[in-house]
Amino acid sequence: MIKKIALTKRVQLVSLLVAVSLLSACAVSYRAAPTWGASGYSSKDLDRNTVQVDYLSGSASSNGLSSYVMYRSAEIALERGYEAFKLVDMSGFSSAGSVAYSSSASAKIFLLNRSPEELAQAQTQSAKMPKTSLMEVGIFQKDVVYTAKEVKAKLGPRVLRK
Repeated sequence: MIKKIALTKRVQLVSLLVAVSLLSACAVSYRAAPTWGASGYSSKDLDRNTVQVDYLSGSASSNGLSSYVMYRSAEIALERGYEAFKLVDMSGFSSAGSVAYSSSASAKIFLLNRSPEELAQAQTQSAKMPKTSLMEVGIFQKDVVYTAKEVKAKLGPRVLRK
C-alpha cells in the first residue's frame, strides 16, 4: 500500500514537471536570439537604410510576435540615430512539426529622419487618436511611417513584461 502511494506521488510529480515545462516552453520573452535559429530577435542590414527584423519563437502562435518585431525596429532606429521608420513589409508564420512548434514574425523597415515639422504633425495626429490605437492591439500597417519613440512607449509595457 505504501509503495502504491509513493508511486502515485511520483507520477503526480512527474506529470506536474512535464506540464510546467510545456507551459514555460510556450512563454515568449523579448530577447536577442543567442544563436542562429534560436528563439529571439535578429536583424540583417539589406542596405544603408533598410533592415530586415525577425523574431523566432518556439511557441505555437505568432500572435504578439509582430509587436516584438516592431519594438525591435524602433530600438534599431533609435540606436542608429533615426527618429522614425517606414514599415515596408511584414509577415508572420506558425507551423507545427511532429515534435515542436515554431512561429516567426518578420518585417522589412526603412529607417528615416523626419523634419521637425513632420514630427510635430505626427505627434499632433497621435494625440488625436483614440486611447486604444491599432498599434496597441498589435495591428500594424504597411507603408506607414512610425515614430520610434512612440512605438517604444506604446508597445514597451506589453513587450517588456516579465
